[in-house]
Amino acid sequence: MPDLLTALPWHLLVPEAIVLFFAIVLLLVDLIIPPERSRRGLYPLAFLGLFSAAVAVVLSFRNPGDFAGAFVVDGFALMMKLLLLFGTALVLFMALDEHDPSFRRAEGDALVLLFLGLLGALVMVSARDMALLFVAVETLSVASYALVGFKKRTVASLEGALKYVLSGATATAAFAFGASFLVGLTGTTDLYALGERLTDPALLRYEALVYIGFFFMFAALTFKASSMPFYMWTPDVYQGAPTAVTGFLAFVSKAAGFAVLVRLMIAVFIRLPEYGRGTDGAFGSAATLALIAALSMLIGNAVALWQTDAKRMLAYSSIAHAGYLFVPFAAASPMFVEQVAFYLVAYLFMTLGAFAIIEAVAKDRGSYRLEAFAGLYHRSPGVAVGMLVLLLSLAGIPLTAGFFGKWYILLGALAGGHFVLAGALVVATLISYGYYFALLSQVFMRPGETERPLVLSPGTGIVFAVGVVGSLLGGLFFGPIVEVIQRAF
Repeated sequence: MPDLLTALPWHLLVPEAIVLFFAIVLLLVDLIIPPERSRRGLYPLAFLGLFSAAVAVVLSFRNPGDFAGAFVVDGFALMMKLLLLFGTALVLFMALDEHDPSFRRAEGDALVLLFLGLLGALVMVSARDMALLFVAVETLSVASYALVGFKKRTVASLEGALKYVLSGATATAAFAFGASFLVGLTGTTDLYALGERLTDPALLRYEALVYIGFFFMFAALTFKASSMPFYMWTPDVYQGAPTAVTGFLAFVSKAAGFAVLVRLMIAVFIRLPEYGRGTDGAFGSAATLALIAALSMLIGNAVALWQTDAKRMLAYSSIAHAGYLFVPFAAASPMFVEQVAFYLVAYLFMTLGAFAIIEAVAKDRGSYRLEAFAGLYHRSPGVAVGMLVLLLSLAGIPLTAGFFGKWYILLGALAGGHFVLAGALVVATLISYGYYFALLSQVFMRPGETERPLVLSPGTGIVFAVGVVGSLLGGLFFGPIVEVIQRAF
């Protein structure tokens, strides 16, 4: 046994070990600080932890591998881990400016929970064993449940937390139920071995059971992706949670969910007969994903048209963007991994930047309603132009990262012969112009109640600036970025 333990490649677990170590250190330091003292001193320690983990991830590119067959470290996992760490760093900058008293009083606890949620997300992108994947998903989920309810004196926050917990419990049950079918039929929890055994012709007589298993597993993972069918929690949670937590759920949780879907696609779906040739496939997988994609895109954008609250509007927008990300899975083109990865890079910049400026305006005007943005161009032209860039990227207007992300996905759908799905993507994008430009009309064309310039606090200003610059660079350097992603994989 000692020889076996020393032979295992423990270095593959270093990034996760660093995140766990700093979560424990943050907890201990938080316990030492007197209750009446500020927790702002914890932030440098948190940023140090994220930077150390990112360095460990970069060094891991030289020596990929797998740990006991259950934890794989490859180009895709490492690329996703860098995105998750960078996204969490931006969330910490947003947390620096969180003004809710309940959040401020428990700031140390919030940082610990963010690190534990990040730990679950990092393990999710590397898990190739069903049992490990389930534990990682629940680690992220439990930390997220606690974070959503931090605004204890706000009814919207408590209501959102309750809906999030109930939806999460249902998703957990669905995941376990679906996984039990697949594990029972194949006799293994290893995803790659499971995929190989599903190609056995003897299992074709259990085709219905296999389809039920995948349907429930994918339905459960749509909870993390905030798409159909487990999407109803999204608007209430995004509206009620602290904006830093909303940003964490909008990117870190969503990106981890899609990373798991990519792993399942590579390990299992790609092996199923006829999956990638534009047909329904032996187990109906492609049709299910296409339906999820189309409904998420169309319903998310259509309902967003009626929103008067900016955070709820971005919540339904997030549902639509999850639908866009499902299109490559349904089309199953050879470049689907690069399509998902690039879109997540673009989504990181445009969504966190948008949430940062929305929080800044709400803090200044005391409201998240669209009318609060009236006259922003006259108050702060530079901020208004930056917001224009972010919303144009979210809408998919040319020369932005969001446009090239949608265009890349659309090419994959057309190349795979999924013309109906491609048409749904175009229609959904056109619908989204209605609410994005409704917000822009408030910014540029409506008079405001004050001419006082909007002053961005340091943390919000950093996230906003990174979002704007990233959205522009992602559009200008689309080719080189895709090339870097391909080399990483």
